[in-house]
Amino acid sequence: MLVYRVCSKDEIDIINREKNFDNVGKKYKSNILLNNFKYDTKLRYLHFFENYSDILYSNTLKGKYICIYDIPDDVLYNYSGIGFYLDYINFRNIVKVNEFAIPVKILFYKYLVDYYELKDDLDYEDFLDCNKKIVKMKNIND
Repeated sequence: MLVYRVCSKDEIDIINREKNFDNVGKKYKSNILLNNFKYDTKLRYLHFFENYSDILYSNTLKGKYICIYDIPDDVLYNYSGIGFYLDYINFRNIVKVNEFAIPVKILFYKYLVDYYELKDDLDYEDFLDCNKKIVKMKNIND
């Protein structure tokens, strides 16, 4: 299943250079105010969104990267949860967003399908016309 992530240039550079996820991600403590994940505090995780439009809950500023991953359904199922975010239009209401927190030790480089650099800040007003806001950097399958 395709899932989506926003990351920094440093993260995508490390992943491409090392062809693995060993040196990216963060360790987390469970926090019921942010999401319903139960983290193992010894492991590093990356978070992914189920829906493309949900990247707007992340930091979609100029210079960030939108990453597209194709991760097996069974992996996603085992690490699915709900994140709690302020809505990205008025920043007033808490919304529940389907997402995945996956330990980096079970991610493979082949899951990374493609990524794009944001040329400008991306928000909901120009999300429908986001092709003007991103530049294709590399097609992993080429």
